[in-house]
Amino acid sequence: MQKNKTKKSNKISKKLIIAAIISTVVFMIVSVAVFYTLFYRKSDTYELMFPDLVGSYEQDIKSDSRFNIEKNYIFSDIYPKGVVISQSPNGLSAQKIPSGTVPVLTLNISLGKESFVMPDLLGKTPAEARRILRQMQCNAQMVRIYDDADECISESVIRSYPEANQTVFVGDEVIIYVQAPRA
Repeated sequence: MQKNKTKKSNKISKKLIIAAIISTVVFMIVSVAVFYTLFYRKSDTYELMFPDLVGSYEQDIKSDSRFNIEKNYIFSDIYPKGVVISQSPNGLSAQKIPSGTVPVLTLNISLGKESFVMPDLLGKTPAEARRILRQMQCNAQMVRIYDDADECISESVIRSYPEANQTVFVGDEVIIYVQAPRA
């Protein structure tokens, strides 16, 4: 009976030793994999700090191989033509970029004040002239010039300042001179 117990005991001991060896080997493999992942594996992203270009002139911006530049042009009453108004991502902000990709820096660049060619308002009624100027986002100031002549029976624009075909900007004041009959 003792022999039987010894054989069983030896079998159990061998099984425990084998299980301990297998557990140790598995533990070592997992440890090496975790260590490699944490310390030696290449990252799938990299960090890039974008330059702050707001306030710079477009002509002074140098190309940069780390990112592509996309430009949007918008009218601005505040910034002169060619100045960067805003950007995305913001300047001096660090961004995580996926490896193998080239990020895009979007710049909004001023076109200056929006301008129009002054239309010919001669012969228009004051209401028509004001409607046209309102559509151009210009302010209309009317100056009436009274006429004693019999041919003047209704009000009409006889001159404008600025004159037709000149450049006017949004928000500019346009003077319309209206010939009006004497009452």
